Amino acid sequence: MPKKLGKKNDFFDAAVAFSGLSSGVVRKKKTTSQRRMLASGVADVEQVNVIQSISVALYLRVSSSRSVESNLSIPEQESRLTQFCKDQGWRIGAIFLEAGKSAKTADRPQFKLMLQEAISDARPFQKILIWSTSRFSRSSTDYAIAERLLTQYGIEVLTISQTFSNDATGWVAKGVATLFDQYHSDRSAEESINARVRMVKEGYWPGGTPPDGYRLIDAPQNPRRKVCIIDEERRPIIERIYSLSVHGDGNGPPLGIKAIAKWLNSKGYRTRTGSRWSIQAIHRVLTNSAYYGDYYWGLEPSPNERRKPQKPVLLQIPSTIPRSLYEEAQVLLAKRDPRMGAAKQVSSPLLLSGLAVCKCGSAMTLGTGTGKQGTTYRYYRCSAANRGTQVCSSPRIPEATLDHAVLDAVRSRVLD
Repeated sequence: MPKKLGKKNDFFDAAVAFSGLSSGVVRKKKTTSQRRMLASGVADVEQVNVIQSISVALYLRVSSSRSVESNLSIPEQESRLTQFCKDQGWRIGAIFLEAGKSAKTADRPQFKLMLQEAISDARPFQKILIWSTSRFSRSSTDYAIAERLLTQYGIEVLTISQTFSNDATGWVAKGVATLFDQYHSDRSAEESINARVRMVKEGYWPGGTPPDGYRLIDAPQNPRRKVCIIDEERRPIIERIYSLSVHGDGNGPPLGIKAIAKWLNSKGYRTRTGSRWSIQAIHRVLTNSAYYGDYYWGLEPSPNERRKPQKPVLLQIPSTIPRSLYEEAQVLLAKRDPRMGAAKQVSSPLLLSGLAVCKCGSAMTLGTGTGKQGTTYRYYRCSAANRGTQVCSSPRIPEATLDHAVLDAVRSRVLD
């Protein structure tokens, strides 16, 4: 069974483990006749390897979506690699095609599948053929780790547009080539970032998906650029989320993030992608300043982006909600943050929640009960009393009694 490689961290863990355990490697065995030919001197190692039926895997990759759509780069790679195999008398055992995937990381579906099959017990191929080192990886570290892993299993990575000798000099030359691949990738990324900064400063959308509640259209002045406008079909949902956060649903206090997600899902509201609302999705909406018109590009750079820390660039877009409503939501979110204090002080229906304290020093919390006629009544109770009367024996106080007493005291001592 092939050894599974999951996310990038799993890939590195597996690579480090296998590259350091050469004693556990099982290389493909030669037949008895081949061993006799070597022992008798009839043939040398290279001749015996030619006698073996060599199976090759082709790895084809383009990173640009434009290259994928034009259907130019991948067919050209496949044609040249196939011809090379014919010239060498090699059999193509597998083709791994990665369309529209960047090689900045090893987290590529076909790349990981190729590694899984390469180190499996079946060993379906003995060589991996690529057009250039940049097709295999744009990270010198990833390239070195992957190649070392494959070498431990007797699998050779060959490029047909570059020639590297199979000795110390060749390994150094290949290392330099992969470093230049990474340098070119990083420079391209820097140029892309600078271009997007210019787009934002000119009022255009810098790329990527806009927040839920917005959509992109061609810019009137420049059809090659995009501008962000409000998605009127999604706007009511965004407005409802903020309303629930600040004003509640009309039957109680403001709702917290979890309660908002539950309310929306129960009413049949869904995200832009048709999924149920999650806590994380609600939090993203409530903390995104884009909804009052200030979209900051560059707040969260991609993990693969190597760039100097820079100030986020402001792009003004149409506002979905007033800024005052956004700021009210931020205040309530901060109060509900358990690191800032008890969240129940915000969501509790009690007037004196977070203020009323028992004589024992514990907070007074909400208690409910049902009368003989089925009427529900509320009262203040000591939170310590929940652990037994031996902790606190203070009586329960009806909500109206304590509220009126405090309000009367405020009127007589402060207002009168």
